[in-house]
Amino acid sequence: MRTSEFSEKISNFHISFSDTLVNTVKKIKTLGVIVDCTLDWSYHAEKVAKTCNFKLWKPYPLKFILLQDAKVTLIHAFVFSVLNYMSVIWLQPKHYLMYNSIVKRAGRFIFNLDIFSPVSDRIVTELGWLFAKLKVSFELRKFCFNFFLSDSPVYFHNYINPNDCLTTTTRSGSFISPSSTPKTKFGKTSIKYRCLKKWCTTPSEFKTYDLFESFKNNLFNYMVKLQIEAFLIKTIGCDLSCIDNVCSQIVC
Repeated sequence: MRTSEFSEKISNFHISFSDTLVNTVKKIKTLGVIVDCTLDWSYHAEKVAKTCNFKLWKPYPLKFILLQDAKVTLIHAFVFSVLNYMSVIWLQPKHYLMYNSIVKRAGRFIFNLDIFSPVSDRIVTELGWLFAKLKVSFELRKFCFNFFLSDSPVYFHNYINPNDCLTTTTRSGSFISPSSTPKTKFGKTSIKYRCLKKWCTTPSEFKTYDLFESFKNNLFNYMVKLQIEAFLIKTIGCDLSCIDNVCSQIVC
């Protein structure tokens, strides 16, 4: 069957329930996340960006009045609560620039800087916030660890096999990855595969924790340390590409 014929049949596909036609929509909001028909998450990312930028704009007249600690609390309560909500699901590489832009704008608000002032290094060293790439890596590992807890929902028992990892050795070094790779785009972007991929590369000392809080706190400190090293490796004026360069040498 040709692609055009298949697409035509799909477009004419209808579902009814109790003699009621179920309408097709491009997007739907569930549990606060906008799910689109292509699982692209762009609708949700755009909504998050608009909401966070509005919440950052509102208190700007107070940035020279409030104490720094008060502004940090304000950012966590009103901006990061939206920005980081379900980020393990929707925050894809194509949205990293938007995420980092909001984080830097929040940093400029806290440090009383203008729109063009560099702020990434102060965010890393003074605030200890994670930028998008390491933030996703942190959240995926947290998500994966929850699957292995004995009190996790029964549905998730054996959902991910922590030993399903394979070490491959090449001329440039050894790499650890899931033993099997999905063949489709949706499979590769699925939570199950992304979690396992990060878990395989998680340092062994973090895999021995029994309590989630201990795992989360120590892993966060480790990720912050990686990010600080990424910025210190480069000279002054380094941009976020420093993180990518370091992550290519040490697994993020």
